[in-house]
Amino acid sequence: MRTLLCCFALLLVCWNACADSISLIPIADTTISEGNVAHVNGAEGTLIVGGLLNFSSKCRGLMRFDLSSVPSTAIITSATVTVTVIKSRAGPTEHIHELHRLLSPWNEITATWDGSGVVPWNGGNFLEDADASVGFGEAEAYTFESTTGLVATVQLWRTNSGTNHGWILISEDEATAGTARRVGTREALSGQPMLTIGYSMPPPPPADFNVTSPGFFFAINGQEPNPALTLTRGSNYTFAISTDPSHPFQIVSDLGGTSYDDGVVNNNISSGTLTFSVPQNAPDTLFYICSIHFFSGTIRIVNPTEPAVPLVRILSMNLSASNVVLTSTGTNGWLAIPEFSSNLLVSNWAVVPNFTNSFADGTNVTIFNRLDPICGSNVFLRVRNTRN
Repeated sequence: MRTLLCCFALLLVCWNACADSISLIPIADTTISEGNVAHVNGAEGTLIVGGLLNFSSKCRGLMRFDLSSVPSTAIITSATVTVTVIKSRAGPTEHIHELHRLLSPWNEITATWDGSGVVPWNGGNFLEDADASVGFGEAEAYTFESTTGLVATVQLWRTNSGTNHGWILISEDEATAGTARRVGTREALSGQPMLTIGYSMPPPPPADFNVTSPGFFFAINGQEPNPALTLTRGSNYTFAISTDPSHPFQIVSDLGGTSYDDGVVNNNISSGTLTFSVPQNAPDTLFYICSIHFFSGTIRIVNPTEPAVPLVRILSMNLSASNVVLTSTGTNGWLAIPEFSSNLLVSNWAVVPNFTNSFADGTNVTIFNRLDPICGSNVFLRVRNTRN
């Protein structure tokens, strides 16, 4: 490819006392086998990984976990996956097994070697680089220890649940007959796969406005007396209130003291946190007052400014046998749309089919299948940004 760079149904949750770890069993898992000779339908207590003895066919395992129990703002610090070998035809002979992040959705009942049950594939559509690996021997539990790959994958899935298609479990010796092992699934009475996630919670952001009452007036962020504030429609603000009990802080619609409560939580307090999610239909002028002594200040409400169109620049491109991974600069609120053409002499760019896109830390990650079957050997790519 020549490229032009332009512009398990049961969910087990375990929390520790500090609520900084969680353990999950899959919501789906199954086997796919070359030639579809291992007829495992996703409802059995084991899946098969490795080379079958009688058919000389490869088997791979699929597993997917639901991460919705992890706090949405969590920072993933560790991730381990434990699986249990129920039966090993190879006995104690060790074979390396790998976890690869899957890139396509699948159905545990209808997935086969030739298709995920949702889209066509050949033995799975997954990242070429493994997230983690470990040697399997005889029947016992094995843990894929935390790696940067596992942590990055879990963080991606928590940030963008649409990219969570789970992992595929592959034996490096799957081409060797007789290396197959049976691994416990979510339906097993014991030895189910277990994803254990460690995470930390970011500290709450500082308040936008710190309100005190040094006298018969309010000081806000050190400015006094009663400074005018400017808030933007559609934005959220926090007010850290620490005033004399005789000077409660209240947001009002007029100087007569009519409380304005649309989008306001904990209005009219002298201690604690008041939050204000400014509605789109908020009036141009509001006020804040001491609801006892009625000294006051003005709150101006303005419309948000239009964001500038972000500069799009492709940072890297990785090719595997089946897919393309593009990273590009971006801005939150803008979606990276990959487009392709097979002929630069004609300006007919088309959107890449079936791509996934995620954004974190100023970088878009866009993944899609190789375009050779569509374009042939000459493929030109570009990334276009559009607002979400």
